[in-house]
Amino acid sequence: MKKYKLTDSYDREVQLQRRLNGTAEKTKPNKKHSNFLVIAAIVLILLSVFSLSVNLYQQIVIRKLNLDYTVLNKQSEELKTKYNKKSLDFENLQAEHGEIIHEYNYYKKYVVFINSNDKHYHSYLCFKNDRNSSEIYDVKSAKAKGYIPCTICYKEK
Repeated sequence: MKKYKLTDSYDREVQLQRRLNGTAEKTKPNKKHSNFLVIAAIVLILLSVFSLSVNLYQQIVIRKLNLDYTVLNKQSEELKTKYNKKSLDFENLQAEHGEIIHEYNYYKKYVVFINSNDKHYHSYLCFKNDRNSSEIYDVKSAKAKGYIPCTICYKEK
């Protein structure tokens, strides 16, 4: 336990009284304490500058990313439009292809070509078919007139 001297408590009481009256002795600031405050202020200023720099950099990056997003979004919309147009074109081509296949199968099944001076009837794709000088018949009419199927294009299956 620490023992206080009578003078210590008296000195403290006097100093307290002077403070209350506003006549206390002004003490010199501690040099170590003031150096610490200066260093702390410099560190705070540096941290503030660093924080502002990082914030500014982040804003620049965000603006660039927003611009990139806008450009990519526009390109995406253009590609969607092109895709939808191509899909519609494809559907139209599929429909047209179906019609052509139907017509082709009809001609393949019912239409024949007869060359002059030939006793055979031929399909359109037969290499013996002379398209420039052939006549077109349906199969029943060709058979009724005595024509027989070409052995190349109408092979027995």
